Amino acid sequence: MAARIITSPVKIEASSIPINKFLIEKIRSYGEQICLIESENDKSFTFNQLLNDSLKVAAALKKAQLKPGEIFMIYGFNCYEFLVAIISGLLVGGTALPIRGADTS
Repeated sequence: MAARIITSPVKIEASSIPINKFLIEKIRSYGEQICLIESENDKSFTFNQLLNDSLKVAAALKKAQLKPGEIFMIYGFNCYEFLVAIISGLLVGGTALPIRGADTS
């Protein structure tokens, strides 16, 4: 079977900004605004909290030798910690493979 390659008429320019720097800049720009409210317990988190927690976990992932380009799996439920784990891995340069706990049996 021949490969099916779909192309777009819209030209997209690749950014010269690395994804980790882009994420940090964008998250930092929202500061103390609320980024997430957990419906189960009404706990809210700001973008500053998200950035600070993500940077801490990213440092731990780097120390654990997660390298740029490596795939990291995150198993969990939609919650603040799940988001922190994904962003932390991206900050180190990893490729996220999120698996929601609700999607498995």
